[in-house]
Amino acid sequence: MSDPKESKTPKTDPKYVCAGASACLALIGIIIYKICQSKMNIAIDNLRSYYGSVDNGLFLTQQEYLLRQALLISILIPVIAGVLLLIALFIFLDRMIPASYKKRAANGSDEKTGSQKDKRAKLNEKKTDLIQLIGKVVDSYAPRMEEKKITFTVEDDDVEEPVVMCDADAVESIVKKLINNAYRSAPEGGRVYMALKQFYVSDEGYGIYELTVEDDGTEKSEDPALSGADIDDAKEIAESMDGELETETVKGVGNGVTVRLDLKVVREETKHTENAPDENAD
Repeated sequence: MSDPKESKTPKTDPKYVCAGASACLALIGIIIYKICQSKMNIAIDNLRSYYGSVDNGLFLTQQEYLLRQALLISILIPVIAGVLLLIALFIFLDRMIPASYKKRAANGSDEKTGSQKDKRAKLNEKKTDLIQLIGKVVDSYAPRMEEKKITFTVEDDDVEEPVVMCDADAVESIVKKLINNAYRSAPEGGRVYMALKQFYVSDEGYGIYELTVEDDGTEKSEDPALSGADIDDAKEIAESMDGELETETVKGVGNGVTVRLDLKVVREETKHTENAPDENAD
């Protein structure tokens, strides 16, 4: 597993990240301009002191022109590179955001449409620890993995707030179906990898949780959609929770399934009663 200190979960909305990046880009541009302008003024002063006679006035003007052009180029190159970097950052962050979150953000509030409300109404949401829930499912599959000599790796270091409001039975069903699909796909002595990640938490308190299950089975790689009963069922359950499911197959390498759910984070206040001083103590 990776060290939690090495990968902290981003809690900032991408729009604030991009705004901060834009401000930094503008500040860097101003600093570069000031530095280049200072260097150019020094160079021009040196030229004027060296070619200060009337006979060399035209040459001096040409040199000043070239220096100013160099200043302009020295500013434009980093600014253009910064703009391209900012555009790439926008695209990257946009791809990180699930469609379910974009849909809710576009509505301007947490209120769902009629069909979404009906789906939510059918769910039995309760406070659930995702790491504990997934751990229970993993433990139940461990004997089968060992029997097939499959190396089963699970990572959850990127989850800092595992307690959420969700339909625990629905999430457990998704996890079981994804693991079962990978178990059937992986060859004997193969590999199954599962990772749970938490992305930024919105201002409304919703976090994006991403569950990825990969296997090194190649027999099903001819089917790019991984159209199995487990995958279809998991996708239906995820969509009922306003989530999404994506599949990926690399021929000759293996298969991957990713589920993203937008869940309400439960933040419990730390209790200090045990360490609090006794008011009645002398």
